[in-house]
Parts: sequence; structure tokens; C-alpha cells
Amino acid sequence: MSQVVDTSKVGEELIQEFNNNARKGMRMLMEQGVVQDTPNAIAEFLHTAPIKKRSVGEFLSSTSSENLKAFVEYLDFTNVEFVPAMRTFLDSLTLPGEARQIDRILEVYATWYYQCNQTLPTDYFADADVCYIMCFSLIMLNTDLSSPLIKRKITLEQFVVNCVGLNNGTDLDRVFLEHVYTSIQQHPFELKETAFGECKKRGYLQRKTSFLFWRKFWFMVTTDQRLYIFKNDIEGYNDNALGYIDLENVHIETSENSGKFVIE
Repeated sequence: MSQVVDTSKVGEELIQEFNNNARKGMRMLMEQGVVQDTPNAIAEFLHTAPIKKRSVGEFLSSTSSENLKAFVEYLDFTNVEFVPAMRTFLDSLTLPGEARQIDRILEVYATWYYQCNQTLPTDYFADADVCYIMCFSLIMLNTDLSSPLIKRKITLEQFVVNCVGLNNGTDLDRVFLEHVYTSIQQHPFELKETAFGECKKRGYLQRKTSFLFWRKFWFMVTTDQRLYIFKNDIEGYNDNALGYIDLENVHIETSENSGKFVIE
């Protein structure tokens, strides 16, 4: 068992308190002896406790530099490629909404990633500042390629041109940039936590309407076993649900007539 986090004392009420108000919840966790008031203990709790990633981002956006640094350095990115490392980091929290807060978190992450990979094959950047700029570029690329609100997507060539001279006056390796672009294009970063809970899967499915014909809708399955229905992916992006189906005790099978999945 950890010497800094007493998981046996983490009850549902404390978890709920943290999810509702991260700073207040952390104070209660310390007062009740669940988490020691040290950066390493706080980092371990944020990474291992069953808490919402959105609340983790909320806490980190206003906590001390020491706590933020300990949270980032809890993860080892040694010899890990740039995109997979960023994917792992973004899976550990939901970035806050304000640009200044995102900037603060990414700056610490970029510094740590650069330190982990100096002199290794994964060292693509002249210094930590270049890594930091590339982190922002990666998030912007992900938004451009994955958002249904953006119809004209940035091309590979446009992305490469945007990065010209980025590496302290020199160009980043083109093979590296191509890998970054195709990785995000094929497997974009997904926001797992939504207004309806944590997302397990999302995409288009066919649904039989009241007029008994099949129509395509955007669906999202959450970890609390609900299937949310949206008119299209744009409405899903904006959290405008038409309703949901409770999937508990639901049986799914293939229809012999239509070949589509039917929920009974």
C-alpha cells in the first residue's frame, strides 16, 4: 500500500466532494488523513483515485507549481514517441477551458517530456520551448481534424508549412511531422468526459424511427451504461442530446432482416 495515500479511507462522499469542488475536496482529503499535504502524495491521488479527469484539470489549473510538477513527473516519458506521450498525458486529465491555464500545464509537461528524451532517438526538439510550441500545435491540429464544426481540414502540406523554422530557426524532421499528422488524423485525441459522463464509445449508428424507416444518428455510450442519442455529430459536439436509452439489462443482437443492430 502507498505510504502517502491511504486508499482505505477514500469513500464515495469524499470522491463526490472532490468531483464537485476540487480544491475544497482536496482539503477534506488532507484533513481526514487520506492524502498527505505533499506534492508526491497529491500527484499519486490524482493519478490513481477514481475521480473525474475534469476535476483533476480543475485542481491543477490553480494549484502550486510544485504540485503541478509532481503530477506531470509522476509519468515517465523516457523514449516514448511524441504523440503517444501526449495521448497518455491527456488521458490523465481534462485540460481546463482557459488558455492561460492550459498554457501553464502544457509548459510543465513540455519541459518534462524534453528532459526525459534528451539525447534519445525521441529527441526531436532543440529545446523545451520548441517542445512546448509543438504541444500547442498538436492540440490545434487535433481540433482542426476532429471537430465537426470545421469543414475545411488542414492538409499535411499546410501543417508542414506551418512548422517551417519552428525548431529554433531550423525545420523539424519531415518524417516526424508526417507521423504526427497521420497519427492524429487516424486516431484523434478524444474528450472522454462530457456533460453526460465519461464516454466509452461514440459514432454513427442506424435507428428505426417512428415511421419505421432507418435513419442515421450520432450516439455516445457512457460508463454509467447509457446510450445518448444526437441528431448528428455537431449536436454531439455541442452536448445537445435528443435523449438516452438505459442499457442496463439490454440485449443486443443482429436483426435477420435488416442486418443492423437492434436494441430490445
